[in-house]
Amino acid sequence: MKSALWHYNYNINRIPQDTYNYIKYEPEFTFESRGKIQAKGKGEVEMYFVSRNFSKG
Repeated sequence: MKSALWHYNYNINRIPQDTYNYIKYEPEFTFESRGKIQAKGKGEVEMYFVSRNFSKG
């Protein structure tokens, strides 16, 4: 649920560190570090851009 709140409060395709750690080994996604951002009540939080791999075949 916490990740769902992050997705609601931030732009699509941007995820926080805890969500990244949860899905980083899924082959259908690729990630790019966005760097740290200031999050209200959390301090600096590492964020990532995420995109889906669409394989041809």
